[in-house]
Amino acid sequence: MNTTLVFDDHTLLALGRGHRKLSQLVVLAMRDPSLELLAPVLCVLEADRQREGLGEHVGGLETLHPVDLRFSSALAVSDLVRKGLPLGAAHAHVTAAPSPYRPDGATIATVAPENYARVEVRVLDLNA
Repeated sequence: MNTTLVFDDHTLLALGRGHRKLSQLVVLAMRDPSLELLAPVLCVLEADRQREGLGEHVGGLETLHPVDLRFSSALAVSDLVRKGLPLGAAHAHVTAAPSPYRPDGATIATVAPENYARVEVRVLDLNA
């Protein structure tokens, strides 16, 4: 069974600061091909905006795969932002939604689970 985790901007910032659980997930993904780690580009953008150079760091991790923003996804992100979700959280939410490629969707791995309290999505709280 495959597991897909989506890293939001807060998680990427924590990874850049050496968050232990996140580092372990990145190492585990190197060993376990059934673990897929995703980094939505708007999350990378938000994290890099807050900490210059983080985008290059994330881009250099072979187990953390970027997720581009397609037009239909951009519209869905825009709708969520209008409803009050932060930009990075909105792209993480859209990335985690069920799709033809991932019928069961994905789980958002985050250090800021409060960002998802108003939306229906699976969240892995990395603070616990």
